[in-house]
Amino acid sequence: MKIKTGLAKMLLYAVVAFQGAGYSAFAQEEEDSTSDLPELAIGSVADDVSTRASPSSYLFHADGPGLLTIAVRAKHQDDLTIEVYSHQSNQMLPNGRCDIDFNGNAGYEHMAIPIVTAGDYRIVIEPLGNGGAFWIGASWLPFELLEDALAPAKPEDATPLTPGTPQDGAVSPGGEVEQWYSYTAASEGVVIISTEADHGDLVIEAYHDGQFNDSFEYSDNDRNGSNANERVIAELNQGQTVYFKVRGLNPSYEVEFDVTSQFASFAVDEPEPEQGPQEEGGDDTQEEPAAAEDAAQATDDGDAAPADEAAPPAGGVGR
Repeated sequence: MKIKTGLAKMLLYAVVAFQGAGYSAFAQEEEDSTSDLPELAIGSVADDVSTRASPSSYLFHADGPGLLTIAVRAKHQDDLTIEVYSHQSNQMLPNGRCDIDFNGNAGYEHMAIPIVTAGDYRIVIEPLGNGGAFWIGASWLPFELLEDALAPAKPEDATPLTPGTPQDGAVSPGGEVEQWYSYTAASEGVVIISTEADHGDLVIEAYHDGQFNDSFEYSDNDRNGSNANERVIAELNQGQTVYFKVRGLNPSYEVEFDVTSQFASFAVDEPEPEQGPQEEGGDDTQEEPAAAEDAAQATDDGDAAPADEAAPPAGGVGR
């Protein structure tokens, strides 16, 4: 479907707004390279300062599966959270955010998160307010049995979506806790991604390629009164790929769902040049430009007029 840019945007945004708008946020810039992050101190306590403009980040390298425990205590009354990401993909780990406010203190946080694959991980102490000073401690328990656990899904394993062709998926505590999908635009336009399920509670998150630390679109609008019916809209340039993560808000039971996609191009069809009616005989009835020029030149040089153009009779025009 090819429609004019302005009309496409107005219609599509109106439809999505009417059926329930999702939360959106600007994608954050990717973190600096690995060498720029301090290592997370294991088995000791350190102090640091985290602000909204510059959240504190640490690097942890796991040689294999294990359990990472992190504890944070604000020195004052600042509200803090703990977040754990895969450093390679910038994707938060499942259950990788902690904001428990232990004993009612907004700056007291602690969590134990399983690491199932070797690699680099990034720990971020994110303030919910202006931020401030805090203490942080961590411990690591190697646990080879976690290697049998299912590793979280990755954006690079996303299922490509085709407009008009539904894809089925499922999230469950004993299997995938999230599913990834992708869409690459053949032209500039808008793509709409929707989920439907008979039960459960789902959300959709949209990510730009290579910027998986924060979604630029988020849907938990529960369309038509169903907690599993979600929809996001994304505007794309030609050749651009966006990624969509579908996950369950309650991972304690399995949810089977369908994912559908729609795409409207902003490209405009160029009208075909109009062809005027031709006389019978085709090109033979039209004088070639060169022949017309020769005839005009012959008249200017004083050549005789064609035979069918009779000269007036001698003595002038008869009365």
